Amino acid sequence: MGTKYIREYRKHTGERIVDMAQRIVEGRSLTQVGREYSTSKQYVEQMLLSKAYTLDHPAVIGRVNEYGVSELKVIYTIKGLTIRKLAVLAEVSVVSLTTVLQGGVIKYSTAQKVADALQLPIGVIFEEVFNGVTKI
Repeated sequence: MGTKYIREYRKHTGERIVDMAQRIVEGRSLTQVGREYSTSKQYVEQMLLSKAYTLDHPAVIGRVNEYGVSELKVIYTIKGLTIRKLAVLAEVSVVSLTTVLQGGVIKYSTAQKVADALQLPIGVIFEEVFNGVTKI
């Protein structure tokens, strides 16, 4: 599956999670929401409680260049850093950085720490996937 399709899938998943959360806020049960999405109550609960999908903050994914390489990797390599050195500098976990490199979703606050450590605007390295329920 190409990078473009993976990114679109992740954006769709983020929108789906926000929609699920909105339905819960409206008073539907986890079971009802699961039925509406033809999935299990456990899946709905897992998606809503997942650390990567914190519903009261925006989440981001790393930008990828035209060659399918993470902008984060390009930038920290140019600056002479390793993933471990960047993690220490940004005060985030190596796991969070690895998640970005693999196309995963991380919290906005974590992305901001990384951007600050690299002295770059957050939009150069990351793009927002979705906003939380509070912004619907």
